[in-house]
Amino acid sequence: MNKKILLLGFALVLFFHNLDAQSNTSSPYSRYGFGDLAGTYGLFQSLGGSSIGIRNNLQLNFTNPASFTVLDTLSFTWEFGVNGGVRNYQTFDKNISKINANFSYMGGGFQINRWWYAGFALMPFSSVGYEISKDSTYTSTWNDVIKSQTYYNGEGGVNQVFLTNAFKLSKSLSIGVNVKYLFGTIDHTRIINYIDEDGSIDNNFFSTKNSDKIIVSDFTYDFGLQFSNIFKNDLKYTIGATFANQSKISAINNYFATSANSYGLVDTLVDVDSEKDNIVLPTSYGLGISLQNEKFLFVADYSQQLWSESTFLGQKDSLADMSKLSIGLDYVPNSRSMHYMSRVHYRLGFHHTNTYLDLKGEQLKETGIGIGFGLPVSRGRSHVNFSFEFGQRGTTNNNLIKENYALLSLSLSLHDIWFIKRKFN
Repeated sequence: MNKKILLLGFALVLFFHNLDAQSNTSSPYSRYGFGDLAGTYGLFQSLGGSSIGIRNNLQLNFTNPASFTVLDTLSFTWEFGVNGGVRNYQTFDKNISKINANFSYMGGGFQINRWWYAGFALMPFSSVGYEISKDSTYTSTWNDVIKSQTYYNGEGGVNQVFLTNAFKLSKSLSIGVNVKYLFGTIDHTRIINYIDEDGSIDNNFFSTKNSDKIIVSDFTYDFGLQFSNIFKNDLKYTIGATFANQSKISAINNYFATSANSYGLVDTLVDVDSEKDNIVLPTSYGLGISLQNEKFLFVADYSQQLWSESTFLGQKDSLADMSKLSIGLDYVPNSRSMHYMSRVHYRLGFHHTNTYLDLKGEQLKETGIGIGFGLPVSRGRSHVNFSFEFGQRGTTNNNLIKENYALLSLSLSLHDIWFIKRKFN
């Protein structure tokens, strides 16, 4: 067990370091709202993101906190994961690829007594990371042709700490709540330079720079419910539901605008320091179902987030209602076999999402396919999970950007008995 603790401690240090060291996105679409909302974590990525109806004592499921009541008695579950991949961005005349990698989550779960279970986790809520340039030409009132270059840059993101409590109301019915603390900083910068005929900066004009730093820090909540029972022939079904009410979270906005030229003349146009504001998070809900026996697990989810009712520092910011449909299948030949490959889990999933971005009159769509493997560690209950996801978001219509991506997720689920005092004869 000491080796596991050391490994987890090392991973935790790396995780906290990486929260501030890098962004997990390079998408131009992260310019809007909170940025790129964090996707599915762990083995759920290979199931299309389906998780609301899953009760799995080998995997922590923070999507539906009611699922924690399935954790083994006296067993402590640790998990952490990393993810990364390649994203290709296409317009009607350009094509570029970017690579990103980061730690994705870390958490634990355990039983407090026969009806009360608890857990904790740290994971991203959203990521911002983009660099965009735009060339413009216009004619002044004196018929002079003026060229300009605008640079957009953004970085940062919002993280979330989970404190989960779940309660077993009966053998079949469980409820749960996630208390989440959101924190992080998002930086947006815009620079406008005027260009001379030779391509250099025109000193006859002042360049302008706008910097916007948003600091988020507040609590929010979401709830979950699961009802589980058994059909004939040991076929188990679970119906799950999740809900989060619309909520305001506190934010501090620092806005700074200057103009300058190459002669060193600088003028401060706007200086707003520590202006208090808020961000309205949407009402959200989800429904999920799972069917399971010793070999097969079938899952399906539908969820919706009403972002059209939300505001970001008082602005709508091109936000639309978000909906997601996902299905997944997990197959293990024989979990009790002595043959290793018979105890491996094989997974397949699909999802289709109407994202929360509505740009130029078109709501962005995303479709992805996931595959994965759950590799048992020795003869114990611990697993190493590999998930691969391939998908597409957006379109090249209306001068928008289409993203094609290939993502890899690696997670470790470690189980050990912590609460038994061992005796020796």
